Amino acid sequence: MENEVACTVSHDIPRNDLVLGICCVRYSTAGAPSAQFEERLARLLQLRKTAPLSAGEEAVRLQCRDFLRNGIYKPTGRGKPSSEYLLRTAAEGNFPRINYPVDVNNFISLSAMAPVSLWDMQRAKAGEFVFRLGKEREEYVFNSAGQLLSLHDLVTGCAVSDTESCPIVTPVKDSMAAKIQESTQCIAACIYYPVNDNYQQQLTALLKEFVFLLTNTIDNTGSFGIVERSETKTVTFANLEEL
Repeated sequence: MENEVACTVSHDIPRNDLVLGICCVRYSTAGAPSAQFEERLARLLQLRKTAPLSAGEEAVRLQCRDFLRNGIYKPTGRGKPSSEYLLRTAAEGNFPRINYPVDVNNFISLSAMAPVSLWDMQRAKAGEFVFRLGKEREEYVFNSAGQLLSLHDLVTGCAVSDTESCPIVTPVKDSMAAKIQESTQCIAACIYYPVNDNYQQQLTALLKEFVFLLTNTIDNTGSFGIVERSETKTVTFANLEEL
């Protein structure tokens, strides 16, 4: 396909209990969410506010914490998976609303109780990404106030160019450098998911839903794949010029 966009992801994290669910879509507008999405989000927020996690959801929550325990990194305090932050905001009635792609991202994360990263491929200036543990002294700005997140031994997604590997996302907080904007056209996302008896089926369902919510189709506007440890996979999708 002449105007196809490719997103190549490598899983170089030394964990057998973590897989990466990658989805990529073309996104033409930051339009208002559908009434159906708003209804589904409202039901989920009410559930998270009034009911405890199911046994399966609690297991995923704990497993997501476990795969962040690497070297000096400990998933405590502000270093917990972003899905736990969303759970707390939902329980308090303060669930963040940013823009439609981010809202979909947070809906998927809160529904699955697994952290999800979202980034603008054009702002990342790369079509190749490697997920590895952060190096000593690596850090990035994660909010508009200029606060820094230390990446040492944290699961980190990096945009790869000819000269460098630039960290842009983590299961805790994503970098400001590649955040979604009104002008975003090519969106990529990573669901950090624990290996369990049904992870392929569960993760595939989440990725299909993610693509559908962002594009209203799962045909030619988006694609997805599951990347296992030590694996590299390329996900391709149609560029905006084909619209």
